[in-house]
Amino acid sequence: MSTPTRRTIKTDYLARVEGEGAMSVRIVDGRVDEVELRIFEPPRFFEALLRGRSFLEAPDITSRICGICPVAYQMSSINAMEDLCGVEVSEPIRLLRRPPSRLRPRSPGPRWRPRGIPAPTTARW
Repeated sequence: MSTPTRRTIKTDYLARVEGEGAMSVRIVDGRVDEVELRIFEPPRFFEALLRGRSFLEAPDITSRICGICPVAYQMSSINAMEDLCGVEVSEPIRLLRRPPSRLRPRSPGPRWRPRGIPAPTTARW
């Protein structure tokens, strides 16, 4: 019986993550055996910026928390507002809110359309 081949890949600093990040991958016999992702984000107390303001300002304020992912923070605050107010979002609106990675080129007609949204019928003037 042979000894398994082990290899560990460590990245001490990950760029473009919220806070500080590191990752470790252990490979045994050519297969990934374990992956550990560590992200540490110290408290930044953005909640204090929202105190005393109208809840309608939350999407604009929270979108400035991160320059890499403003939409994630904006949509999180919008979802919280909708939950607070008891708003039920319809399926077409939910589909339109999907990440832009779900967009694909279509032709003819509009250049981009979310997957799952049917193409509009051709208008006759």
